[in-house]
Amino acid sequence: MRRRRSLTAALAGALCLVAAAPAEAHFNQESIVQDDRMLLQSGPGWRDATLDELRQLGVDTVRIFASWRGLAPSARARKRPRVALANPASYGDWGPLDGAIRAAKARGLDVILTPTGPGPAWAGRCRGSIKRRQVCNPNPRHFRWFVQALGRRYSGAYAGLPRVDRWAFWNEPNVAIFLYPQARRVRGRRIPVAPTMYRRLVYAAYDGLRRTGHRRDQMIVGETAPIGHRGGSAARTALATAWFWRSFFCLDSRGRRLTGRTARLYGCSGRYRRVPLNAVSTHPYQRGGSRSPVARDRRDEITMRSLYRLKKILRWARKRGRSTRAAPPIYLTEYGVQTRPPDRRLGVRPGTQAAWINQADYMAFRDRQVRGMTQYLIRDDVPLSGFQSGLRYEDGRAKPAWRAFRLPIWVVRRGKWVRIFGQVRPARPWTNPQVALEWRGKRGGWKTIKTFTARGWRNFVYDWDRYRGGRWRLRWTAPGGETMYSRSMRAARR
Repeated sequence: MRRRRSLTAALAGALCLVAAAPAEAHFNQESIVQDDRMLLQSGPGWRDATLDELRQLGVDTVRIFASWRGLAPSARARKRPRVALANPASYGDWGPLDGAIRAAKARGLDVILTPTGPGPAWAGRCRGSIKRRQVCNPNPRHFRWFVQALGRRYSGAYAGLPRVDRWAFWNEPNVAIFLYPQARRVRGRRIPVAPTMYRRLVYAAYDGLRRTGHRRDQMIVGETAPIGHRGGSAARTALATAWFWRSFFCLDSRGRRLTGRTARLYGCSGRYRRVPLNAVSTHPYQRGGSRSPVARDRRDEITMRSLYRLKKILRWARKRGRSTRAAPPIYLTEYGVQTRPPDRRLGVRPGTQAAWINQADYMAFRDRQVRGMTQYLIRDDVPLSGFQSGLRYEDGRAKPAWRAFRLPIWVVRRGKWVRIFGQVRPARPWTNPQVALEWRGKRGGWKTIKTFTARGWRNFVYDWDRYRGGRWRLRWTAPGGETMYSRSMRAARR
């Protein structure tokens, strides 16, 4: 009787896990990839081959930069050119960007376009070198004209180009190489400057898109990097992510409105124009893509394990009248893990990269507010100073992460049970493919112990089975006959 009651209780617990799954997980989460080198800078041949591969892998969306400096006329001039800057015809070579958007849309891939700095020198409101002017205190009106030009070009009615209806504003505004200065010192206090500049750029971008027929588009705010410190050079040191977000909404560390002298110093005095949020984004790396997604982070960082900090700030912002939504969709628009080789300073073993990107997928899936997860990159950057987080090495050889991305798996032990997470990325949406769960003990080969039906628009697996020692993997046979396997893994603790 004791054994029977124990088994009944365990089974009830497992059924509770299954029943709770749809409430805590998001079965329609997007798969996003960014790799501007392959899509914009390597020519039509490499671009098309990369997009074909992304489609075969089951990617839904590509994120692409629209470089203000790269497109602007006379980008190194200190004086603004006398041309109509809201007119696409006033800008430079649109060919690579047009080609990437057109080719992606032709393959059924959606596009998130990110108008971003650095900008032209004539738009910066600082003195100094050309390089500094291109990132220093950009003029919001000039940025609005640039976004208007983008909105007109990609309105669906310009020279046969497809429409873009998803936008993300300014890459990593809490990093000085993109937006300068980050802060200033006033009587020994470090006062954030970049959040106020970024807020004005966001207002300008909203206004520019609304003037060109994009009022109902998705407009993603944030794009913040996870790094940041409170010490060091005020102007050059990246602002801690949570501090940046609070300052963006003119809130203090307890979620209260900034008032008095502090509000004036932070650029928050006077009437606050609410941010009309319909989506936000952040880049939840762990130390340059070199640590586990569950590794401890520092205070005010926002990483995979601390998205709750961003959510709390968003709730505060809505409560204090700073934004229009308390829980907007969150997009993780950059994430990756670097490998060694080739990066011997920040990289991890290729097998570890494969495991960690699957673990990050699992963490993102379990969070209903996260609607999109991004892999950055598809191929490693050429210089080691860049990111070596691709699914392939620079020479084209596939890493273990390539297969792990195509058919993710993460198995978590819960007492006498295991929770099985996976996704059949290459399957067509809403097809509910059958996925076999295989197990192998210390002796013998692989055995099929269960078959799952993948669910949702993006064919996720989220189910349970009894715990047993050994290794687990998923197997799926595509309609064309190809059999695909996930990587194999032992059950993790979380």
